Amino acid sequence: MVVNLDENVIVVSQLGVQYDNKVWGVKDIDVTFKKSELIALVGANGAGKSTFLNALCGLIMPTKGDVFFNKNLINRNTPFHNIGWSKQTHAIDWYLNVFDNVIVSARLAGKNRKDSKIDTLAALDLVGLLEYKDRDVDALSGGQQQRVQIARALVHHPDIMILDEPTTGLDAESSDKLLSHLKEKANKGGLVIVSSHDLNLLDSYCDSVLLLKQGSIVAYESKTKFISRYRDKEILTIKYEGELDKRKLVEIEGVVTINDLKPLVLEIKRNTPIGQIINKLDSLVFVMDINRTSPGLREAYLEVARAKEEG
Repeated sequence: MVVNLDENVIVVSQLGVQYDNKVWGVKDIDVTFKKSELIALVGANGAGKSTFLNALCGLIMPTKGDVFFNKNLINRNTPFHNIGWSKQTHAIDWYLNVFDNVIVSARLAGKNRKDSKIDTLAALDLVGLLEYKDRDVDALSGGQQQRVQIARALVHHPDIMILDEPTTGLDAESSDKLLSHLKEKANKGGLVIVSSHDLNLLDSYCDSVLLLKQGSIVAYESKTKFISRYRDKEILTIKYEGELDKRKLVEIEGVVTINDLKPLVLEIKRNTPIGQIINKLDSLVFVMDINRTSPGLREAYLEVARAKEEG
C-alpha cells in the first residue's frame, strides 16, 4: 500500500489487534494524524484505548493492518529520536535513580552527554522532581514515579508524543502544568495524543477528540464539532426568592428539562434566547442571579455514552 505522508505524521490503515482469547481489542482502525494537534483519546474502560496506543507505538504487533510514520520524523535509522511514549503502567528502570532514569532516554535518542544532562534537569524541573534527582525510584510515591516516566517521554523534545493516562496519580497543579506544556508543543507543530479519563482537563487543552467504543472509532473530529454534534443543550442556573410551581415552567418555550427547582436548573436548547424565560420567571418570583453554561467535553461524552446505552 502506497501512502502519501508529506502532510501527515501518522497514517493508520485497517489496524486490528486480536487477543489470545480471539476477542478483538481494536478492529478496522483507519485514521490519519496531522501535525500541530493535541488529540484527546477518550472512551470507557475496555474501549481499546491502551491497545490502540500500544499498537501505534509498536509495543504490540497488530494482527492486521499497518501504521505508517512520516519518514522525516521517524525512520529505521533513528527510531527513538522523535517520539515520546508513556505507558499507562510504569515502565521504569528500577535499578537507576531518578536522574539516571531520565538521562538514559535522552542518550538513547541520540543526544550527547552535555545536552542530555541539561535536558534531563529541565525535564525533572518541569515535572517537579528536580529536588529528588538523586533518589532511588523505588523510594518515590506512585505519583512521583509517574512523573519520572513522563520526564523520560519528554526529555529529548520529540515532535510526536503519545501518552496513556499521564495524569494518573498527579495533583491538579502538576496535571495542568503538564497539559500546558504538551499544548505548547502542539502549537509549535508537534503531534500529541493523550488518553485520559480527566475530561475536564482535556477540555481546556485538546484540539480534537477521538472516541473509541468496543475497539472501533465512533468519532474523530475537532473538539468544537464533537461538543456541538453530541450536545445541543445549554444549562441555565437561576437563583431566586419565592416559590415556583413546576407546572408553570413546563409552559415556557425553549425549556427542555427541569433538573432542579432550588436553585432552578434548566436545560434549554442551544442558542435559545433567554429573554422570554426571564420575563416569565419575573412574573412568578424575584430573580436574583442567572448563570448560563455551555456544555463541555465531559458533558458531550456523557451524552454519547447515555445515547449508546439507550440505543
